[in-house]
Amino acid sequence: MVFIRVTSRDIAARAGVSQSTVSRVLRGDQRVRAEARVAVLAALEATGYTPNRLARSMRGGPTDVIGVVVDNLANPFYQKLLNSLSEELSRRQQRLMVWVGQDVGDRAAIDAIHERLVDGVVFTATTASVLESALDAHIPLVLLNRTAAGMAVDQVCTNNAAAAYGLARYVARHGRRRVAIVGGPPDVSTAADRTEGFQRGCRDGGLSAVDLLNGGFSYERAHQVASVCLARPDRPDTVLCVADLMAFAVIDAARSLGLAVPDDLWVVGFNGVEMAGWASYSLTTAAQPLDAMVSEAVDLLLARMGAPQGEPQQRQLDATIVVRGSTAHAPWS
Repeated sequence: MVFIRVTSRDIAARAGVSQSTVSRVLRGDQRVRAEARVAVLAALEATGYTPNRLARSMRGGPTDVIGVVVDNLANPFYQKLLNSLSEELSRRQQRLMVWVGQDVGDRAAIDAIHERLVDGVVFTATTASVLESALDAHIPLVLLNRTAAGMAVDQVCTNNAAAAYGLARYVARHGRRRVAIVGGPPDVSTAADRTEGFQRGCRDGGLSAVDLLNGGFSYERAHQVASVCLARPDRPDTVLCVADLMAFAVIDAARSLGLAVPDDLWVVGFNGVEMAGWASYSLTTAAQPLDAMVSEAVDLLLARMGAPQGEPQQRQLDATIVVRGSTAHAPWS
């Protein structure tokens, strides 16, 4: 037997009212119009809807639950991020509710925000619809490993552009001349900032021939675009990647073409995931200070929950460059 959870979104659609109206009826708000109340109550009875027990018992008080919006757990960086967040929130006597991916995950997040099942939200992916719902609901939130220019919200990230710039200058100092950059979607702040840093570093380092490839933050797509690029007669001698996951794909694509890393090709990543240190990849990368970022983000979110009107904070932390075999262990300085 399959049980389908009915949400307040379903009730709102059936009653022909907004989700906020359903929430007000559930709270017993007497300001709801009589006809709207009747429609909502009829929909509740017809569907057998039962409000979340936790939300009902805690209504008017905190839930001690923090929601986290994550785009793609296939990336090992986000697996590590979630683990760090879980441990940090546990130390603060908070629990974690995770929404993964788009569409289904976004709808679940919006439902939870409107039903006040969480006290705050950590955004590691700037999904527009969910972010707008959180802002409309005036729920405390923080962007982690993401930025949103011009948006008055708390934000914590690595100084992505500076680290990427340094990596590009590093490969230029060691005589690399033809570089490809494997970037990501231009509307993702981390991809945009790292790509800009790589490009600026290449220009300042005298690297004029620079290819820009969109790896989509996906192993499969990065492998595909790298395979085409590396098969050309004028292939690059270095590939700079905005994420370790895509750097792994580039190394695997190179090997499938008979190219040796680092003898025939240098590869650089970004994030500092555990796999980067595996002997099979030995990837030079910019390691993000993930635990420190998580701690800063939780500090800001809990402070925002206590003082909603405070001035938004934007904090940047420095990455640590880790040099390994994918760049022949060439010294940083």
